[in-house]
Amino acid sequence: MNILMDRIRALSEYGQIRKGLISSRGRARRYPSMITGLSEGAVDAFLAALTSDEKGDSPALVIVPDEKTAQTICDGLNALGLVAEVFPARDPVLYNMVSSHEAEHERISALMNIQKSSVDAVISTCNAALGYTIPPAVLAENEMTLEVGKEYSLDALRASLVKAGYVMSALVDG
Repeated sequence: MNILMDRIRALSEYGQIRKGLISSRGRARRYPSMITGLSEGAVDAFLAALTSDEKGDSPALVIVPDEKTAQTICDGLNALGLVAEVFPARDPVLYNMVSSHEAEHERISALMNIQKSSVDAVISTCNAALGYTIPPAVLAENEMTLEVGKEYSLDALRASLVKAGYVMSALVDG
């Protein structure tokens, strides 16, 4: 195992935090924990140890102040052997402006990975985590995988995309 994670696990404070998390299992309402005062490297090791020790049916949700911090922690967790993903905030859509849909693609990708239980931790900001998302059943129902070299019916693809909420257009420029 990782020596940093083992050192974190040996701390009495870590044991107390884990004990608090364990005692909240099974309760109708679980409350979040706030951890402060750790150096940058220790945060990654602490979260990696806690996430790997508390693995369950759903990934750990780590709320951070900004997306730069989210990416830094995500990279640190991935380096320590966990599968972590950033759940980004929505891009603001301003009137009469064409916006990039990159953030929406990243959000949907993260939601799909969460639904498939293929991530250990999700790192997000408060705004991103509290925003409305597509319901899990709708996401699963509209998932479509296309393979290179395979032929598809254009009508079937069009019907699937319209069903998923896309609008047909004669010209696409973005």
